Amino acid sequence: MLFNLIDLRHQRGSTAITSNIKLSAWGKYLGDATVTAAILDRLAMTAIRLDIDGPSYRQHLAHQRADPVESDAEPEPHPA
Repeated sequence: MLFNLIDLRHQRGSTAITSNIKLSAWGKYLGDATVTAAILDRLAMTAIRLDIDGPSYRQHLAHQRADPVESDAEPEPHPA
């Protein structure tokens, strides 16, 4: 199903995909190495890829919510 969607959009429109899974591990999660290679081939052909490495903002917020003392204080700026 994902392959069909990517194939229909291939070179016809923009597609934005976000993932916290490295490209090398996609086959493990999609279950078929051949289909995964076809999907990545279509996505990578004209892609602009952004790899973001750093602390997770969602984890930062979760830690703030878990500690009621921190939650009452002024929110800390997101770590750069």
